[in-house]
Amino acid sequence: MVALPYMTRNTAAAVLTRIKTEVFGLEEGSSLGAAFERAGIVNVHDLLALSHEQIDLLNYFPRAETGSTARPVAVPINIGNRNLIRLFQSWIRQKIVDLDYEPLDLSDWNDLTQQDFDVYRISAGASSLTADIPLALRTRSSIAAAYGCSLRCL
Repeated sequence: MVALPYMTRNTAAAVLTRIKTEVFGLEEGSSLGAAFERAGIVNVHDLLALSHEQIDLLNYFPRAETGSTARPVAVPINIGNRNLIRLFQSWIRQKIVDLDYEPLDLSDWNDLTQQDFDVYRISAGASSLTADIPLALRTRSSIAAAYGCSLRCL
């Protein structure tokens, strides 16, 4: 579990808003933003507290076509968004290690950038999701299982 310094709920919510827009690059009305809202993820604490299983369960209701009378059906977020969350959690844990296990303060949160996150995503951080699978066993099916999806999601 990631230790966080005290932040008011409003500050923690503002940090999440900044992460969604400036670090994840989400636009208004994105499926991931809708999934966060539907799941009650309203601040950065909520985001960091998500388990792998909870991330897999995130879903949203797609926007209905104008004039449609069809009943909306919840759609799971795609694997890219699930991994975005997992890698973000991993990145923050790495930042805490880099700070000698001190929690991030508000200035640390404000210094997070999409560019730095993207560098982490394509580096060792990205391979950490399958690190527990021996290299010789990293088949498409074992990687799919590690990500919690079927082969179709790869």
